[in-house]
Amino acid sequence: MTTSPTAVGAEWLIELTRAALPTAAGAFCVRPSARAPMRPLIAWGYREPVRRFLSSAIVSDPAFTAVVADPDRPLFWEDLPGFRNGPTVRSLLAPAGFREGTSMALTNGGELIGAMHLSFDSPDVPTHARRFLACMRPRLLELARGTREPSGAALTRRELDVLRLLADGATNRRIAGTLGIAASTVGSHVEHIYAKLGVSSRAAAVAAAARDHLLR
Repeated sequence: MTTSPTAVGAEWLIELTRAALPTAAGAFCVRPSARAPMRPLIAWGYREPVRRFLSSAIVSDPAFTAVVADPDRPLFWEDLPGFRNGPTVRSLLAPAGFREGTSMALTNGGELIGAMHLSFDSPDVPTHARRFLACMRPRLLELARGTREPSGAALTRRELDVLRLLADGATNRRIAGTLGIAASTVGSHVEHIYAKLGVSSRAAAVAAAARDHLLR
């Protein structure tokens, strides 16, 4: 089986990170679509319970919510009030031997598409760690984007017709007249478009379509 260019690039960055920082464990996680769970593309040093956490429950963890809200910088335990003594550390990370860690959210247009997690067996944060990870972020973001599934891959030809007219600002009634179909049918197409793109509004659908080059 061949290794994808994204995986090769991630492996190179992980090796660079491990050489630069005294990490005990880490994971580069990606989210292939808005409806998909996070999954580790590359991970080392984490036991299965932590790997499962990074793939599912972490997206609802209040501390990680704070990380996603401030995606431009890596946040360490010491940056998150109460986290070091909270349930995630007490029940999961500290028993695994970790004394400090960081997570860096990778977002695209406000949407979470990946994350880099690093854990240390010492409570001391290396002085160069934040600067190093900030420099790494653009490349990690590029790799995470490379794993994204085209959101419009499952759209039918008629749904694409409706989507293009939505982008032009057309109402359902106008779309119905233009395409020669019932307004109720247009409504069904719009609902299907929302579901397939993982959005809940016309503006978000048009933004997703522009992002994924569906309006050509």
